[in-house]
Amino acid sequence: MINREKASTTRKQISRLKSKRYKLEAYLLRNHDMIQASLVKRFLGTSTAKREKGYWYLSRAVKGKTVLNYVKLNELEKVGRKTSEWKKYSSSLSELVKINKNIEQLLRELGDIQSEEKNKAKKKK
Repeated sequence: MINREKASTTRKQISRLKSKRYKLEAYLLRNHDMIQASLVKRFLGTSTAKREKGYWYLSRAVKGKTVLNYVKLNELEKVGRKTSEWKKYSSSLSELVKINKNIEQLLRELGDIQSEEKNKAKKKK
């Protein structure tokens, strides 16, 4: 009887995780206006004198190297929104992977619980 309660609890956990996964998948499948990069403020200058005022750059990896592209002030807000959207998309994707791993682990546990129940039922007969 205890195994049935464990199995029921495990099924409920899987159900909750599937609900979260569904919402994340729905978000990830929508169109997003984003740039796969980070927005960084740099104070570049000469080796002896750094700039007092920082300038904004898009930082992205291209073939394993970091590439910086200057962002004009009049485009800063729009580019900022697009990079923020990329961060949100990327973190949602990471969360989806974690949820899938949790679901897999719970399904394995459920399989173990159910096989224990069957083994006990066979031994009683």
